[in-house]
Amino acid sequence: MPGDWKDQLWVERALNDVASREWTLLVLHDVAGAAADRLEEFLDRAPVRFRQDFPPLCVPIRRGVIERPLNGLIA
Repeated sequence: MPGDWKDQLWVERALNDVASREWTLLVLHDVAGAAADRLEEFLDRAPVRFRQDFPPLCVPIRRGVIERPLNGLIA
């Protein structure tokens, strides 16, 4: 999470993160004054191809089947 809810510098932080890794799971927030204000700029500047899927460690349940422990994920 690049801190899009804290300030407008999140675009630079997110671009640096994307550039430093083979793949990145980026979480942005759709609250007023957060990512939406600069989302178009980020998408235009990001040198990556976007996909809507997640690495296996990020998705403990697939198609209704628990694939890894849920400890710490639910209250």
